[in-house]
Amino acid sequence: MVPWAVGLAWLSLSPIASAQSPASIRFDERTQVALQEKKAFVEYTFSVDQAGYVIARFDAIPSGMGPMVAYYAGDQELQAKWDSFGIRVDPGSYRVRVRDRSEYSASPEPMTFWLEFHPETDASEPNDDPTHARPITLGTPVIFQVLPKRDVDAVTFSVETPGYLYGEFQYPGLLLPVLEVLNEVGQVTGTLSHRSSLRLPQGTMTARLRSSVDDWSTEPVTLSTWFLPEPDPSEPNDTIAAARQVELDEPIRLWMLPAGDRDVLRVEAPASGYLWVKREYVPSPLMLVAEWLSAEGAALDSKRWFRQVSKGTALVRIRDEFDLSDKCSLQPVQLSVRFLPAPDGDQPNDRFETARPVELNRLIRAHLIPEGDADFFRFEVDHPGLVTAQVVVAPSWLRDFAEDPIHDYQLELFDAQHAPITGSYRSGYTTAAALAPGTYFLKVSRYEKDSTGFEPLVIRLALTELAVPMPGVELTLIGLGVQEEPGTVRQLQMIAEGAGGRFVAVEELEGLKREMASALAGRNRGTLWSIVVIMVLVALAGGWAAKRGFSPKARR
Repeated sequence: MVPWAVGLAWLSLSPIASAQSPASIRFDERTQVALQEKKAFVEYTFSVDQAGYVIARFDAIPSGMGPMVAYYAGDQELQAKWDSFGIRVDPGSYRVRVRDRSEYSASPEPMTFWLEFHPETDASEPNDDPTHARPITLGTPVIFQVLPKRDVDAVTFSVETPGYLYGEFQYPGLLLPVLEVLNEVGQVTGTLSHRSSLRLPQGTMTARLRSSVDDWSTEPVTLSTWFLPEPDPSEPNDTIAAARQVELDEPIRLWMLPAGDRDVLRVEAPASGYLWVKREYVPSPLMLVAEWLSAEGAALDSKRWFRQVSKGTALVRIRDEFDLSDKCSLQPVQLSVRFLPAPDGDQPNDRFETARPVELNRLIRAHLIPEGDADFFRFEVDHPGLVTAQVVVAPSWLRDFAEDPIHDYQLELFDAQHAPITGSYRSGYTTAAALAPGTYFLKVSRYEKDSTGFEPLVIRLALTELAVPMPGVELTLIGLGVQEEPGTVRQLQMIAEGAGGRFVAVEELEGLKREMASALAGRNRGTLWSIVVIMVLVALAGGWAAKRGFSPKARR
């Protein structure tokens, strides 16, 4: 009697124990199902009176269990894979089987199971076969459902002229819908994803709408499309053989369509010099780069808008910064190609050994071309004093790419041994450097190395001199209550050597002590040190000169 009791108790927990005794279930009726043995399954029957979708739902699943379902019409299984919880059905009677995913798990604890029914809203269903494709019109929103799992909707549409199809999907978060264009034998020839584009030839197209991930949703998906007839008669121009010929200084309009498009341009340089592809307008979200190519197609210079060339043909390829980018734009990119004869007769001057000699207190013109270029200048200091370099005029083109063009340049001062003295620190001017007589260098470059322009950069290199020499006066910074920076001490030593003596500060300068302590609490210590140094020098120079019957004056 005990085995019978155990068997009856199990049947009372689960409405059915085998395929021969299914119980009926109503939609949205929650039922407790327990799979107490390995390979156990439970079956239910249900009926529908209209076409639609049946979806199995589970809740409170015991640990270690992974329930799955299969649907049957009579003895015929209606789906190829058990991992699909939904199925499309026509009016009739059906059977659903619940089992564990692996068939090797069991649990005495029940789980909650129920079925949902969603009536068919698309009169063209079933339309997963291209022979039953649903006709659509480009430019008109298309609404479809990815239901059940791996559902495919075949569509057909006409293209009157070659051009570009751009699409945007509105979809539930679980899906990644795509439109796949098919050829005559059903092979995919192009894929349209969210906010991407696809080049289409003239003719009648067959395509399929589906999710690129294995999922489904009862919520609808909406595809909105725009079609742009081919605006560029030179397309396709993504190879050297099909490169588009352009003229210097002419406005160029090109479209980065479809996503991943590349346009190759051919231009003639009239002489040796520089070619510059100027970006007049680049629509969002594109991030374009220029690649200069050899006649064989090898990349000569990557991601540079400038190129030093010889007289003759030059090839440049325009593309998005990321080769596999899905970015595109229906708006055209606007460019022009400009030619500049070598503007800087002192080139090459991109290292200390070839530095261009310049005079102090004069304006300096620098051309930072091509991208990544740096210009070196050599100057002589014949009197001790403070030297500063400052950007006076930045090229107008840079305003399109930098919030503060002047701050985008880097100025650096070096001594005769090429050791750095001070820099601009994104301020547009260097910290004032106290320099003794000797040879020094100024290096001019850009913080951002990937862009430049034809217009020169104008810099003022200035020396503020002390009119009265102070031989024999001793000055050091003592009793200030602050830590001296090694660079500042070195500058004082250089001035001392140039003036023929040592410089010693006195402890009585209480005001200077307070100012120095406050200054070093700030951020730009180099500038503040230099200001204090010159204040001390001028004060001592005045006292020394007064004893000899004349006053110090600033010499310009």
